[in-house]
Amino acid sequence: MIFSVNRFNNLKVVLAILITFVHLVSFPAAQASDDLVLKDAKLLANPSPMYDAIYSPEALATLKTSTKKADDAYGISCDTNYSLEVIRLLVAQPIVISQETGKITEGLWFYRYQAERCDRTKTYNAVAVKRPASGEASSEIKYILFAPGMTEADPTLVRDTLKYVYPSTFLKSEASKDQEKKDCANKAILFDTEYLGEFDLGWKEKWTVQTCGELVSSEVTYTSDGKGGHYIAVR
Repeated sequence: MIFSVNRFNNLKVVLAILITFVHLVSFPAAQASDDLVLKDAKLLANPSPMYDAIYSPEALATLKTSTKKADDAYGISCDTNYSLEVIRLLVAQPIVISQETGKITEGLWFYRYQAERCDRTKTYNAVAVKRPASGEASSEIKYILFAPGMTEADPTLVRDTLKYVYPSTFLKSEASKDQEKKDCANKAILFDTEYLGEFDLGWKEKWTVQTCGELVSSEVTYTSDGKGGHYIAVR
């Protein structure tokens, strides 16, 4: 199956698309002149106030809670403490922190992290977004998990790909042969993604879906359509 999606979809280039994904508009330039600003994760110093804010105990605790909820959905039961290691940080919109409070006041960024629990390690991806304060109102930082594994697709492309991966994997499952089990296909969930490598016009990944109690994989190929988007081929 081959589909065309008019999306820019490399995480290294287009994390700004996540503004649409989290229903945000462009942030106003409201920071004070003495605020600290990070535009590129490669420039993040450790130690530094910016590092402490991005990797704060509150941030890691929230990611752990979200990871536990994801594991519950997968049917993974683990009573041990979760150990998280961030293996990738990307900045989509500048992260601003107040020198006065040491808190993040606005920004949009991406974590890829590994969660270790019960002698098992699983990779997750999450978006973090902080809207600037408006008048007296202030928003909390929102952390949103959008896909497990090592996918290079952004959240919007993940959503588009799942439209084709879910039916493809179900047709490969044993449950598809049983008329009484076909309703369970509606409860499919993306279990893992694996980056397989790139070629001249795109890259390939392996997507594994948990469907009807089975883990079923499909190969996904992203090929440039020459118009800023990519074809999605699911096999």
